[in-house]
Amino acid sequence: MVNIENNIENTTSAEQVLKLEQDVNNIQNDEDKARVLLELGLIEAFRKNYDKAIKYIEDAQKVYLELKNTVKIATCLAELAIIHYKNCNDRLIRALTLLNDAKYLIEQLDSEEKKQVEAQIFHYYGLIYLFEKRYSDALKYFRFAQNLLSKDNLEYAKVLDSLAIFYLRADNHQIAIGYMKESLAIKEKTGNERELSITELLFGRYLSSIESYEEAKNHLLNGLKTVESLNDFYTAARIQSELGKIHFELGDYDNAEKYCLKSLETSEKLNLDIISAFSSCVLANIQVQKMKPDKAFAILEKIEPVFINVSSPRGYGFAKQIKAQIFMLMDQTKGALESLHEAVDLFKEAEINSEVAICYYELGKIYKKCFDFPMASSSLMEAMNIAKANRLYVLSKKIEDLLFEVDEEEWKNVVNKTAKKEEVFSDGKSFLDTLALIGDITRTGSGNRDPFLALLKIGRSIAAETDIDKLLEIITEETQRALSSDRCTLFLLDRDTNELWSKVALGMGKKEIRFPANMGLAGHVATTGETINIKDAYNDHRFNKEIDKKTGYKTKTILCMPMRNLNHEIVGVFQVLNKFGNEHFSTEDEDLLIAIGSNTGIALENARLFKKQQKMYEDQKRSFVSFIDTLAATIDAKDKITAGHSKRVSAYTLSIVEQLNLAQEHVEAIEHAALLHDFGKIGIKDSVLCKEGKLTDEEYKHIQEHVEITYEILQKMYFMDNFKDVPEIAASHHEKYNGTGYFRKLSGEDIPIGGRVLAVSDVFDAITSKRHYRDRMPFLKVLSIIKQDSGSHFDDKIVNIFFNLRLDKIFGILFSREEYEEHYDIGDQLKLFMDSSLEEFHQILLKDETDRTEREKELFDTFDQLYNQK
Repeated sequence: MVNIENNIENTTSAEQVLKLEQDVNNIQNDEDKARVLLELGLIEAFRKNYDKAIKYIEDAQKVYLELKNTVKIATCLAELAIIHYKNCNDRLIRALTLLNDAKYLIEQLDSEEKKQVEAQIFHYYGLIYLFEKRYSDALKYFRFAQNLLSKDNLEYAKVLDSLAIFYLRADNHQIAIGYMKESLAIKEKTGNERELSITELLFGRYLSSIESYEEAKNHLLNGLKTVESLNDFYTAARIQSELGKIHFELGDYDNAEKYCLKSLETSEKLNLDIISAFSSCVLANIQVQKMKPDKAFAILEKIEPVFINVSSPRGYGFAKQIKAQIFMLMDQTKGALESLHEAVDLFKEAEINSEVAICYYELGKIYKKCFDFPMASSSLMEAMNIAKANRLYVLSKKIEDLLFEVDEEEWKNVVNKTAKKEEVFSDGKSFLDTLALIGDITRTGSGNRDPFLALLKIGRSIAAETDIDKLLEIITEETQRALSSDRCTLFLLDRDTNELWSKVALGMGKKEIRFPANMGLAGHVATTGETINIKDAYNDHRFNKEIDKKTGYKTKTILCMPMRNLNHEIVGVFQVLNKFGNEHFSTEDEDLLIAIGSNTGIALENARLFKKQQKMYEDQKRSFVSFIDTLAATIDAKDKITAGHSKRVSAYTLSIVEQLNLAQEHVEAIEHAALLHDFGKIGIKDSVLCKEGKLTDEEYKHIQEHVEITYEILQKMYFMDNFKDVPEIAASHHEKYNGTGYFRKLSGEDIPIGGRVLAVSDVFDAITSKRHYRDRMPFLKVLSIIKQDSGSHFDDKIVNIFFNLRLDKIFGILFSREEYEEHYDIGDQLKLFMDSSLEEFHQILLKDETDRTEREKELFDTFDQLYNQK
């Protein structure tokens, strides 16, 4: 068994995979066989052969079912959930259902092995919510997963990858980089090359996006080696294209062309048009650099239609960008400007800020060439703001230089050129004199470094900012400016660990630093409460010169001061380095820092209290949502034939509610009510609820009691203020717009809006589903009932919204049941319905077969096959 595990974990080459595929049927031990099948499934998922992956994992699940290995069955369900979602994200409900099934399966277990699969389930919940842009839910589940795993665990490394993606989207690059590095270290120790390659790709693409091309190249080459050995040609083509782009940016056009041609060859064999088009963009760029505009233009003519056909604003933006360069080679300035402005709009649509910045930079160059300096300055300032915000340091320096050329005097007043000291000021004395002048200006109350303006901004942040990270950034940035210093760090005192820590260190980039609260200058200040003002760091025994040796930084002057809260307790330490103008920090600087410190202590205390309160709220909300899910699962367990009804009703309801522009809290309340609308059925006799024949009048009245039971149970539950309407909404789903419903005979607008939506969703799902006593109703009859009862049973406004929903959205819910997933490729089928609404389909159903167009016949036949399971 050990040998098999080792073979699986080190399975990276195509030959090894092929051997495993051939040998799997000859494995006698069922446990070993299932393990190999599961691993083969994961390998095929890595190759993006999702159908094959699903087949292997389902086979593994069958073996584990025979072995009654609950943990492994849950593992298979979790892997199937994420693969189904990646294969077609319209299968959101299917994926979440599989994860819920896996979660419930292991709930009764009590073992260490349970932790691993439970963490995996939470991780996949997080991934799905991340891609669905439900970011708070995503982070919540990632943290759940982390807390269950040890830090040397491979699954822990996978969670770190996902957290890195999360923080990159949240624009917190330092945290993301830390997670990617930690993940690489763990995966290197485990020796799992396939998993290691995933992080290599992630890190490589990120480094490429921030212009760290040499580092990016190394990571991508490592990843390429593995995916090629696994015959994952799809990913290989993407990496080759990315390597081509990197070599182009490095000026290595021969290697750029080599990688792009490899990518082109692979993508054309596999009909990967979009990857082929992106590789062609780099080849076109190479032709521009070779001063061959005709060849570049010919390449663009072939690939522009591809980007248009697949609706890729990113690709079309690259094409426009290159076309602008071609126009400049041909001295057609107007065409170049028009193309770049179009590219800006396309990249903004695609949310690719780095390329937006490059386009503005290119516009600045063209306007400068045309002597339109105001437009050049405006374009370059726009480029600068975007480049700095996105940490594009190489591009930022290029923009700085060009801006300085465009308007030297204005540039001196706007941008801090400390990184360009030697280039801008040939005479060292004139540079120091200029900085000294800036220092004088700050004390006279003019210029952009007025200390009183800094105090005002920090004071405003006390009332306006509750996020600690943003607050620290404002404080350190404004303190650095006010004191005319090169660097400023604010260390906070963690009393639980007795450590000083900081997330902000301007001049060094963002990075968390932690050390014992009695160590170094900052530690001395935190311990004694003294202020330290060092005029010559290298001649002061308290300064540790080893730090400068490690960082390459030269510390000259230091001002270190405690920060106190309202109770005068030390809560942190300011450390400001290197006063500009070759000066030391004065007593006026000390007074100013005391004033800043008294304000910031209060601000940080407020932010901490707010964060603590917010965490309590999130914990409470998380417990509530978990409780709702459990109750909904209980309802499904009561009657197997109606299993999934609550979730489908919730999905239909959310689809309608999304069109109503309601507040998010109201939407969430309606969602919870939809899941719980039938909870009262827990009080209905099983003999009635599951009866296969027609109900008697007495039995029907008993069934109707479930609404009042729902209301009574939910009324006794505690709901947070924003969810207090859940009982009312859930108990109103059988009310009718004309007042003839039950159980309170409400009418019109007196019925909560959520209840009016639920009424449509509930009836639609009920009559399109099988019941003990009948089959599902013909679909035309279903739609006719909804239409006929509009204005009497249903609110006609809700019915109109429902009929205007996209058909693929409704059918995605309708056909989310397990029997469909087992026999049909629903994802591909649903694509047929993307351009039609339910109303349009209703009109198709009303037509005679002979009057339908070919497309209408195709829609009807596909639906008929699915709905009637032919």
